Amino acid sequence: MTVNIIATLQALPGKEEQLQAVLSAAIAPTRAEAGNLRYELYRDNDTQDTFVFVEQFIDEAAFAAHQSASHSATLQAGVAGLLAKAPSIVKHTQVSPV
Repeated sequence: MTVNIIATLQALPGKEEQLQAVLSAAIAPTRAEAGNLRYELYRDNDTQDTFVFVEQFIDEAAFAAHQSASHSATLQAGVAGLLAKAPSIVKHTQVSPV
């Protein structure tokens, strides 16, 4: 069963562009992971300080591999000092047909 994640991150005031750069740097290496199906970054149109990753992995093992990848550690270190609050990371189960 696929693993679907919605991760929401809010930048500190004045750190929006820096946070976007750090988050964007994780896209290519994550998409290159064997078990990644989707890894997209969005930015809130209204506030401009909130970013959302929409992620999908083929299974729990692929998601675990993503979490332990070196680029995930780089991402976690890179957002230090840029976030207004702890990220919201929520797993979802798809209920509609594709």
